[in-house]
Amino acid sequence: MKKADVKIGGKYFATVSGRKVVVKIDAENRHGGWSATNQTTGKQVRIKTAGRLTPMSGKSNNAAASDNDAEGQTEETPATKPKRGKRVAQAEVTSQAAVTDSDSEVQAETDPVAKPKRGKRVTGAKVTDAAAGQKKLSALAAAAKVLVEVGQPMNSKQLIEAMAQKGYWSSPGGKTPEATLYAAIAREIKTKGEAARFTNPDRGLFAARA
Repeated sequence: MKKADVKIGGKYFATVSGRKVVVKIDAENRHGGWSATNQTTGKQVRIKTAGRLTPMSGKSNNAAASDNDAEGQTEETPATKPKRGKRVAQAEVTSQAAVTDSDSEVQAETDPVAKPKRGKRVTGAKVTDAAAGQKKLSALAAAAKVLVEVGQPMNSKQLIEAMAQKGYWSSPGGKTPEATLYAAIAREIKTKGEAARFTNPDRGLFAARA
């Protein structure tokens, strides 16, 4: 074929890599010849001269076969390989994101669960202990508390009744708790003197020491 016979967009036979294939002329190549597309593989090839092309009609198979030695003159342009920069960058970003997610998971797993403050519990325990202490008052302590609250002298029987009414202390089942209380208060006044919690303002009566 002559150069003038080659048409842009036309299809021709050409031998590429030892095989006779159909190529489509896309445009003139700046290095000479034409840029074409291998219709079998879809790859770009360069046709250097018009003599390497065979019309798809008008040339016998024998004549077409004689063009096999055009193999050295016809080059198959390798497909443009995608640049790896973006892929590498994208892979790095994905990797960093995965590491970040992993760090978040590790942090979520290793972060200690917030422990409730113990202040209120301790305070509640103290209040409970205080309440328990009130319930466990001794007979003498309960008598002293009643005398302070009442502010006037009382005999042992009145003290026993008041202690029971206020819930400070009650007899565990003794037959004469007032006599037992009377003896205990009198003993404290005698042994402790001024340090005693009670005074004996009159016979059979007791009051809280001011």
